Amino acid sequence: MQDKDNQPFSKRFGHTGENREITVREDAPADLRYAVIAIAGKDAGLPPSTLRDIVCQVLRTRPDKEHNWGEPNISIEVQGLMDSCEWYRVYDIIEAIYSFLERCREDAISNYENSINECLVEMGIGWKLVNGII
Repeated sequence: MQDKDNQPFSKRFGHTGENREITVREDAPADLRYAVIAIAGKDAGLPPSTLRDIVCQVLRTRPDKEHNWGEPNISIEVQGLMDSCEWYRVYDIIEAIYSFLERCREDAISNYENSINECLVEMGIGWKLVNGII
């Protein structure tokens, strides 16, 4: 868990706003697709190559290792895969990232789960990640 000095202004001072009305159930808006990858990178510390492996495994898609071997290119590839997949696969990917963290980065699970859930609430999405399951 981050200490108080490393938290953003809104968390340090307890400004969360009111929970948004749930308006999304069977969709994965573009902002969520972006946030999942950003959260996995920032809050869980996963590098783009690991995220690509997870996303490609879930989507049963071959990674483009021939053209995308540097981190900026891998990040673009991962976001492109997220942006173009079916909405329900985004939730599969959220769970797969959690599962990876459970096996390899247990210390990052709490931050990942909390950040994903905060994001879902802020975006009015009617799902919650609990112990790795949406």
